[in-house]
Amino acid sequence: MTQDKVAAVQAHLPPRGEFVIRDAAIISMDAVVGDHAQADIHVRDGQIIAVGPRLAAPGAEAIDGTRSVVLPGFIDTHWHLWNGLFRGLVSYYKPELGYFPMKALLGKLYRADDIHWAVQRGLAEALNSGMTTVHNWAHNIPSPAHADANIASHIEAGVRGRFSYGWAEGQPEGQPLDLADLERVQREWFGTDRAHLLDLGICVRGPETRTPELRRTAYLEEFRTARRLGLPITMHAAQMRAAQSQAIRLMAEDGLLGPDVQLVHCIHASAEDRRLMAETGTHLSISPLIEMQVGMGFPQTGEMLEAGVLVTLSTDTVAAAGANMFAIMKMTLDVERGRTESTTLSARRVLEMATIDGARDLGIDGHVGSLVPGKRADLIMVKFDRASLSTLPQADWASLLVHHAQPANVDTVVVDGRVLKRHGALTAIDEAAVIAGAEKAVRGLMQRGGLLAGH
Repeated sequence: MTQDKVAAVQAHLPPRGEFVIRDAAIISMDAVVGDHAQADIHVRDGQIIAVGPRLAAPGAEAIDGTRSVVLPGFIDTHWHLWNGLFRGLVSYYKPELGYFPMKALLGKLYRADDIHWAVQRGLAEALNSGMTTVHNWAHNIPSPAHADANIASHIEAGVRGRFSYGWAEGQPEGQPLDLADLERVQREWFGTDRAHLLDLGICVRGPETRTPELRRTAYLEEFRTARRLGLPITMHAAQMRAAQSQAIRLMAEDGLLGPDVQLVHCIHASAEDRRLMAETGTHLSISPLIEMQVGMGFPQTGEMLEAGVLVTLSTDTVAAAGANMFAIMKMTLDVERGRTESTTLSARRVLEMATIDGARDLGIDGHVGSLVPGKRADLIMVKFDRASLSTLPQADWASLLVHHAQPANVDTVVVDGRVLKRHGALTAIDEAAVIAGAEKAVRGLMQRGGLLAGH
């Protein structure tokens, strides 16, 4: 994809201007910059220029930050954006249609245009809830057209992220994903002339199955190709106790673990699995809202952190739960405290998982994840002028964000210096049009899947 075509996709996005947010509480997530009870943040052409009290910024637009806290945008490290179209349908029409049966039924019926509306709707929800980066975990790519629709829709939304190219729903166990098209996608969309915020990765099924030997030739080829192309790899692992997963051990034996690998869930990882992950620098993304809902079990948050594994947070799928990083952080903290009967894990530590650690997981911490001069301006402003939140200057801001804040408190969202949400409303996504398009797409899916009466 040439730079001109990318520019056409992004033509509707607001320009990167110059502004200064005045008199806000600031959580920088950086030890040197620190936190400020009342300070300013100056942004020009997408870059953070300065953070501190009473900044001189002649000519810059002033944004009132009083009764607000500014912090880095949330970073979601694992989200199947494509299957958000069937939110509300899971376990609704028939008891046997839980998330996984519904995914198997409808996944094969997706057209490229359905992917477009699913991604747009998911990213609109992400922006509304303060997420500025989303790892688009695309494990349903049946054709090049589906891949292109997915990528173009993500770029169009203006949200930073990673697109991880995956297999197709229902693909045979021993068949690798379309590696030739993966190379095409890298060449056409992610060349040196690209002008967008999306990076490329690969998601694989790997040995996470009762019969890993059936997949081994395929996943070894996928790993070799990804590493030849310099692409990061992500995979679900140790999800269900009944599956008696051997995935992490088998990956270690084949030399597949490493800092370019993100594992997801690992609910039932053993102590040896955790040691292998830590020693190889393998990352972990947990999805506590989904892990609780579908009965996987409790996230091993404390054990993984103690072992030295980088742990980050994710939505997983809005087919079964909403995109709400405040709820994800609260669930992570409260489940860990209840499970361990300890208050060792702090709200501040969980906030790190949702911001700077998410950036580290996706390899973008040199650019975003903390409010540091020189980094790109991915930030959110959360208003505390609501009955549920305190505006006292001595408030514990991290605790308030994790325990009390809601997406409705997110007033402003900035991605790479572009204001994509202002005064509580999206500026670059037509939410009504996205809802209409998504609803039309899901009706088509339901009709093709036999879920509408009379069809």
